[in-house]
Amino acid sequence: MLEPPPQAVTRPCHYDVLGVELTSSAEEIKRSYRRLALRYHPDKNAAEGHKFREISLAYAILSSPSKRKVYDRYGNQGLHLVESLISHGLPSWLLTPAAQCSIVASACMLSWSVLLFFPAFVLLRIDDVLSWPWVAVLAPLWIVNAVFCAGIVLLLIFQFDGRQLLCRVCASSTSLHAFACLALFFAFEMLMCFKLDHRDGGHYNFSFAMTPLLALLVLPCARLALHTAWRSLLAITVVFIAFKLDAIIDANWWWVLLPLWLIFALLALYLKRAWVDITTSANRANDERTILRLSIVCSALVLLILIICLLLLSFLLGGQAQYSAMVIFTPYFILLGIICICMCCCIVCGRLASAPKQSERAQRVEEDTFEHVSTNAEFNSILVEVAQLPLLEATGGAGSLADVVTFGQQLSAERSECQHVVSGEEAPQCHAKRCSFI
Repeated sequence: MLEPPPQAVTRPCHYDVLGVELTSSAEEIKRSYRRLALRYHPDKNAAEGHKFREISLAYAILSSPSKRKVYDRYGNQGLHLVESLISHGLPSWLLTPAAQCSIVASACMLSWSVLLFFPAFVLLRIDDVLSWPWVAVLAPLWIVNAVFCAGIVLLLIFQFDGRQLLCRVCASSTSLHAFACLALFFAFEMLMCFKLDHRDGGHYNFSFAMTPLLALLVLPCARLALHTAWRSLLAITVVFIAFKLDAIIDANWWWVLLPLWLIFALLALYLKRAWVDITTSANRANDERTILRLSIVCSALVLLILIICLLLLSFLLGGQAQYSAMVIFTPYFILLGIICICMCCCIVCGRLASAPKQSERAQRVEEDTFEHVSTNAEFNSILVEVAQLPLLEATGGAGSLADVVTFGQQLSAERSECQHVVSGEEAPQCHAKRCSFI
């Protein structure tokens, strides 16, 4: 009989293995571990060796406050991720909520600043509203380059020691790809800045300045992860623009930008095909299908904005219209504003939706507490009914002080016994027992 693969085996919950609750204290977990370890120890029960290993693993995780916090938040995958971070030399505090919020907030702020300020600076410089040198205009891109470079260097430093750093970097295709892309893009930026600041002079033309960008699209060691047709069309567009700026060709800008129109047409066909595949596919869940459709709609909206911007640019460069460069990216800035408003609304709605909700654990504790209080109230009502009986009548009219004291002691013992009953079905039995005693 074939055994299932290891991937199909589901690891049990560590709380269930130890038989404790999510709210159990460290002392309760320790007591449960000792009790189960004595029962399933291999010296006493050799057939349950796998059970003892599960118990030991569960206790090793739940007895550590840091591991337990990660397990409660992320499960076994989070623990594996922490072990991977530690093995690569990265600090485990990267998985803490504070660190994650800081990283996400910094990434969002950096991305938003680049997407907003970089086009604004470039357009204002083209309209001669700003007189900055192009090195200062491209300041947002320098910040992005610095962040990527620092990230690659830190990753290599944390991952490898100093003696193996050079050989590992040379042997790693991913590192070579990242360094090649960053170096070529940095060279393209520097050459374009110098050429735009010295447009009438300089020792090279635009074709030479765009050579690193062309290499980024063509060379196998540094090409982008794009489809071959899209890469080819982008490379052709770069060549046409460089030749047009150097006056090597005298074609209209509509012909120069024709490869970009073909790229947008391919993107539109790709989105249409993806929409048809999602609609006709019967193997996808409804939630997954809804998310994919929403992503396609958002991608189509972005593509429409880019087409409008390219159309305005073609009219301006082709001489069919006269307006400032800022008008070209007006739809782009409108899209950024809509995205910002949607993000703020999602954050506010998410906070309002999560505030009144209680966790499943808190609800279970509340229900158990209410049930326990209701049971105790029922027992107390029984005790009150019994206590209201005439004491001398209950003792058979003996009237002696010794009989009264004895009856009081036995009644107290019965009350203590009944208060330890936890199920509601045992309450009538307790009441019958009390009546028979009386």
